Amino acid sequence: MKKIAVVDLLGGFGNQVIQISFAKYLQDSGFVVRINPHQLKNKEIEKKRNLELNIESFGFKSISYLTYLIFEMIKKLFYLRLLNKFFNSRYNPIFKIFEGQHLKKDFSFINRFTGYWQSEDHIINNQNFIRESLGKNNKNLNQIEKNELNENIMVHIRRTDYTDISEEINDEYYLEALKFTKSNFEIEKYDIFTDLNTIPHNDKIFENANNVYLNDGSENAFNTFSKMANYRYFIIANSSFSYLASIMSMMNNKVVLYPSPWFKNSNFEPFIPKDWVRIDSL
Repeated sequence: MKKIAVVDLLGGFGNQVIQISFAKYLQDSGFVVRINPHQLKNKEIEKKRNLELNIESFGFKSISYLTYLIFEMIKKLFYLRLLNKFFNSRYNPIFKIFEGQHLKKDFSFINRFTGYWQSEDHIINNQNFIRESLGKNNKNLNQIEKNELNENIMVHIRRTDYTDISEEINDEYYLEALKFTKSNFEIEKYDIFTDLNTIPHNDKIFENANNVYLNDGSENAFNTFSKMANYRYFIIANSSFSYLASIMSMMNNKVVLYPSPWFKNSNFEPFIPKDWVRIDSL
């Protein structure tokens, strides 16, 4: 009998796509997979998020809200001190919860996966699956490989919620990355994509940009993602949104510059392809 996997969706557009990719990996590994979108509204985990994807277009089914509530009750039992050792032991063949970034393979019959799963390489192997499925969600995603190549540099700056948790990337990272692209590829023009809704005053990085795409409600996440993925040169933020866009780019000989460390207050780093360029972010 096949094992069952329930994959929780967490975070915004990029995270949700990566978690769906992880679900595809589990399905290809022989699991019967269901998606849990209800965790997005669980305020105990993080701020409420919207479901950005049509789950069925990826070939998956969602669990019902009633099933979700049952799983939440089991989760509370899971963390009781008296039962925790049993749930995490090899003597538990029925139900386990897997959390975090790294996959452990001591599975039970029913397995719940609640994490971001960016440390695994499934996202690289599932590129075509993701691209085709996103195209079913939004016709603009079909343009990723058809749009005219943008020879500017795609710069992603995430500030709003990251500023609140002290995980925003400093300007020195972007200046160093722009210096690298200028000296190595003679490319100076760049476009900024940001989660800000207004351009900051007296900010040289923004002032010198060729174009600035704000999060002002003028377009949805799909359209912004489609634009971002049509560049050859990427200076990404410590964000799954630009991380995923750079991976999904179909451009030959693309160049991706990424911040290291990824976070200041955590040792986490996503799966990084070998040809990406590390830029110090401290």
